[in-house]
Amino acid sequence: MNLVYTVFSLSTGAYIKTLHVPDLHSVEINTGMGEVALDGDYPETSYLRGDEIKVAPEPPSPAHVFDYDEEVWVDPRSLEDILQALRSGVVLSRVNFLMACVRVGVLSQSEALIGAKGELPPSIVNVISSLPSEEAFEIQLRWAALTEVDRLDPLILVLASAMQLSAETLDDIFGIHTQ
Repeated sequence: MNLVYTVFSLSTGAYIKTLHVPDLHSVEINTGMGEVALDGDYPETSYLRGDEIKVAPEPPSPAHVFDYDEEVWVDPRSLEDILQALRSGVVLSRVNFLMACVRVGVLSQSEALIGAKGELPPSIVNVISSLPSEEAFEIQLRWAALTEVDRLDPLILVLASAMQLSAETLDDIFGIHTQ
């Protein structure tokens, strides 16, 4: 019959591992310095706080780490890292993108209707007219074929830069909010 022990860190209280061993000697040799082995099988989300074994709630995201002193999940990423994670993979249909551009005042309703037909709105045509002809052609071609708009698509980033739109305005268009 196997014994089941759970090993915790003495300094943080963090779960380290669960032991399934034949005897107490095996528990001793599998418990390192600064660790304590307690009788029982506790989940990996458990931690030792004083003499009490507690179970942490599920983390809000895979990026969160548990602060054993405060007993809360914290996100160690910088605001910029969080924004990049939020921005990656955010995609709008062309129609929803155009509606959002109207909502934030980047395009007028009439320009959005032109954009919905696959044509470039006049304000964007004016902006790209100052770009090299190859770049302007590529923007026109990509826009005409566009069905979905990705927040980090180079086309959108070039247009945003040419139109002097801030990253915050683009985030607003794509529904990305940090608060």
